[in-house]
Amino acid sequence: MIRGNASVAISNSNLFNAHQRSATHSLLFYSLKINIKELIVATPISMSTKNFTVAIVGGGIGGLSLAVGLLRRNIPVQIYEAAQEFKEVGLGLTIGPAAHRTMPLIDPQIRRIYDSLITTHADSPGYERFRETWFEVVWATGNDEKSGDVLLDLKALPSGQTTVRRADFLDALVSLIPPEIAHFGKRLAHLEETANGVELRFEDGTAATADVVVGCDGIKSKVKESIIPPEEYQRVLPRYSGMYGYRAVLDMETMTKAVGDHRARVSTMYVGKGAYGISYPIMRAQKVNVGLYVLNDQWNDDAWVRAASKEDMRRDAEHLGDYVQSLVEVPSPLQYA
Repeated sequence: MIRGNASVAISNSNLFNAHQRSATHSLLFYSLKINIKELIVATPISMSTKNFTVAIVGGGIGGLSLAVGLLRRNIPVQIYEAAQEFKEVGLGLTIGPAAHRTMPLIDPQIRRIYDSLITTHADSPGYERFRETWFEVVWATGNDEKSGDVLLDLKALPSGQTTVRRADFLDALVSLIPPEIAHFGKRLAHLEETANGVELRFEDGTAATADVVVGCDGIKSKVKESIIPPEEYQRVLPRYSGMYGYRAVLDMETMTKAVGDHRARVSTMYVGKGAYGISYPIMRAQKVNVGLYVLNDQWNDDAWVRAASKEDMRRDAEHLGDYVQSLVEVPSPLQYA
């Protein structure tokens, strides 16, 4: 088994052949790069079925995207998801232009799906000129005479700010996954290398074997725990970063009343001393995703989400200017580590 920071396990018995195949595929990919744009739009990859198998642990956006890319290359793959169905947690998802350009290299269908679901600044009539804007950066320290000034119109060429609702994107990706390769209620307990490959043992008592296991099982990855030596594992556990945040999704009408039409419809980063806020439109500009993030070296709870009060929010935002202070009066007071 290969050990390292990446949550990937490969059976040693198949490693030599994998290296041989990798060299062949590298040459093939190099030959395709000459006309890659035409290739990914018009021509599906046509390769014979590979003689190794891949198991993906975790059926979120990352796991499903990987599975779609592998299937397109005729690589046998199985997905093992702990939940009883594919289900995404979280609110909005926004990606940068580099990731946007990468999508068709995985599979052109992924990019077409994403583009069919995204919200951009052009969804707000009169704001089409911000189509290539990622964020407007606004100075947000309250007592400063420059508070509220736009410091920078930060561009992200060519796509600009693009956002989707996570659950909508996941549901669309599910449509690309053959039902027979998805296995639910499979919470990984342990990985072990055997003579036949890497064995996956699940909490329900079942097991499976694959040549390659890829962990897409989140920040508390069981795959990572299985492949990193115990003496090193404690060093890679998630730790509090020194910043907590407040998050909310607001109706566009509510957001407009709080900060005005321009700030509500154009993605904004509010930069202040010891804190920053962000807001960007989602769901075809019907709603706005809002976050406020505060530097604080203290987090004494075992849970990563805890109840807060309006007083906590007002204290954290008291020096951040009118825009941010208006938003403080709207979201529900939960703190996220």
